[in-house]
Amino acid sequence: MKTSTSEGKHGTQWTAQNQLDDLDFADDLALLSHTHKQMQTKTAIIDCVTQRLKNEVSYLSDNICKFNKLIN
Repeated sequence: MKTSTSEGKHGTQWTAQNQLDDLDFADDLALLSHTHKQMQTKTAIIDCVTQRLKNEVSYLSDNICKFNKLIN
């Protein structure tokens, strides 16, 4: 999740030393946003990262399948 919140301030400041900035569940995004616009922005960034990761996983999966066909 570092990628989704790497630009500027993020998270919820609980105390001077403690800040909540880790997403364990999808609805945790609401805890990390102070305004509706912040939540929309973070959701859009997460969507972009998810799409990129899906493409990378698909590419790797295709290459593994091709490699398996070559060695079998």
